[in-house]
Amino acid sequence: MRKGVKEAKAIERVLHKYMRLEEMPFTYGDGIRLTQREIHVIDTIGTNPDINMTQLAEMHGITKGAVSQMICRLLDKGYVEKVSAPEDDRELRMILTPSGRAAYDAHREYHAKRSGDFMDFLGSMKAAEFAALQQVLASFEAMVDDALEEASN
Repeated sequence: MRKGVKEAKAIERVLHKYMRLEEMPFTYGDGIRLTQREIHVIDTIGTNPDINMTQLAEMHGITKGAVSQMICRLLDKGYVEKVSAPEDDRELRMILTPSGRAAYDAHREYHAKRSGDFMDFLGSMKAAEFAALQQVLASFEAMVDDALEEASN
């Protein structure tokens, strides 16, 4: 068997599991129910106040159309607001509502409890190991980007 095939299959398996998670609603804090995609957009807005749609799309690696649809859902649910940029009325920026801030805080708390072991593991890696991991992830992302580009043509 070619070197790395087993590991590539493991990455694929984990990605499939994660994609299932992305669609599942979770409950955060005091009954806040959102999908992983929704809460991660809320998290990005909370971490990057006044972010615009283009920046949000770039940070998530998705199209502006997909971001627009997500923002519409989050607007309808009362978690985000669109505001005009002070320097250009045509540019819209996203901010969290009080409900959005509550969801953001609950998500942060969830990750502090849930992701601790994994983050500790990453933090314990030697510099060379961490650099190798970064190289693997960058190579994998480039391969996926190429496949997406090819599929969209």
